[in-house]
Amino acid sequence: MRFQARAPRVGLAILLAAALLLGAACAGGRTARKTPAQPKTGRPATSATLPARRGQTTTRHTGPLRVLAFYDDQYEKPRGQVLALVRQNRDLISYLAPFWYKVNADGSLVDMSEADLKKFARDNKIRLQPLFTNAGGNNTVLLDPAARAKAVENVVAAVQKNGYAGASVDFQLLDPGARAGLSAFVAALSQRLHALGKVVTVDVIPALTSNGAQSAYDYAALGKSADQVVLMTYDRHSEGSPPGSVAPLAWVDAAVREAIAAIPPDKVILGLAAYGYDWPQGSTQARSIPLKNIPKGPQIRRTPAGVPYYTYVAADGTRHEVWFEDATSIVKKIQIAKRYGLHGLAIWRVGYETAAFWSAIRKNR
Repeated sequence: MRFQARAPRVGLAILLAAALLLGAACAGGRTARKTPAQPKTGRPATSATLPARRGQTTTRHTGPLRVLAFYDDQYEKPRGQVLALVRQNRDLISYLAPFWYKVNADGSLVDMSEADLKKFARDNKIRLQPLFTNAGGNNTVLLDPAARAKAVENVVAAVQKNGYAGASVDFQLLDPGARAGLSAFVAALSQRLHALGKVVTVDVIPALTSNGAQSAYDYAALGKSADQVVLMTYDRHSEGSPPGSVAPLAWVDAAVREAIAAIPPDKVILGLAAYGYDWPQGSTQARSIPLKNIPKGPQIRRTPAGVPYYTYVAADGTRHEVWFEDATSIVKKIQIAKRYGLHGLAIWRVGYETAAFWSAIRKNR
């Protein structure tokens, strides 16, 4: 899903990151499928061994990129219209990851799953791998061994009871002190679900994010335990930042290189944004805008990396600047995933996208 930075450090993060990446950004401008868990005795046939980095045996994915589609059905009504593109492109989708479960501080779950979407997935032969988030951004469930063990049991029970293909761990707003607890949670959950033939993915914030929000993610440990790691390469500019690209190409490339230094490339899933932000002039109070809601009227301009943006004047006379991702800009991100041998792509999120967005994935994955 979209990553959330801890609020007190957002402004500093943006200033630091901007200073480091200004030249690259100018040049470049909350829900990817994967295969079932592979036997521990070997790698998939679509992987090739690369030279080891930092003492690690590294492999890269060489087949078509898998697609994981995030979905928040709490906000997407009417569901029939929203899922029409999913139905049309179901052959591309390895897993659908609905925003369904919250993990409380004591390890109990809040279940928001919906029977009609489960039926839709069954009818369209789409595997479900729902999101399990930390309720309220709590750290306690990871810091308390008893709560952590209870959470593992409850997640496993939910996966078994509902016949899910696996679980997607999306814990955010964590303090750096939760780092070991998150790694232990993912390791214990992966051990249990792998024994049942299920898969585990974990969402991580790019290590280039400078506000400390990434500190809870031990890339190497998470990559060792989970089947795949979703790199949330979006929101480089967002609410609380000055205007700019949601996913500058150079920033995405650097984030991927940082990730695969610790995680085998064939375990990494690259996040794709299907949205943008609208900033009033002189303000950092941006509002998000789904790709499908980008108006046809404004003259769209692009950075040399193909990232689209435009300006307009609102009825009250305020000038606005809008940056977003579209079917053209994501092609170069897909090329990054192919170039580094990543496992797949993760779309945030179903309901934001357009038919052209899916077409770009189909043609280039």
